[in-house]
Amino acid sequence: MRELVSRPVLARALREQRTTVPLATALAALWGLVLVVVLATSDPATQRLDNSPGAITSALRLVGLDPLAAWVSIGAVHPFLIALIGVVAIARGVRAIAGELEGGTLALALARPVRRRAYLLAHAAALLPGALLLPAGYATGALIGDRAFDPPGAPLALG
Repeated sequence: MRELVSRPVLARALREQRTTVPLATALAALWGLVLVVVLATSDPATQRLDNSPGAITSALRLVGLDPLAAWVSIGAVHPFLIALIGVVAIARGVRAIAGELEGGTLALALARPVRRRAYLLAHAAALLPGALLLPAGYATGALIGDRAFDPPGAPLALG
């Protein structure tokens, strides 16, 4: 029976991202920390989100969402974090073929007795841990900022 994922290709793909994923995760954690610190050190009107348009403030009060939770939620869908996750995911996906082509190793990699499906699935499997670590890094940074700077409002919870 043929294997679904090529283990040597998976090991190499994971080895290749040993620096980029931790750095991007640290950057996402720093982003979460900075957002909480900015809210914690801002003036009281900003902390209550009174400076936002009336519809947003009314919607937050209607839902009963704490301003800190709303601020962190906005940071989670901010273009900076989405771009960071996208760059890591796209770079890993592009590396599967274009990186091999550029490095001159694509013909060698595809000439090995590895099915193309197993080759590509190995690269996709290597992408998954990094894609999951970045949002976890953001949440960790926000939680650390919440515990360290104690902004007004209820403490953040993972849920």
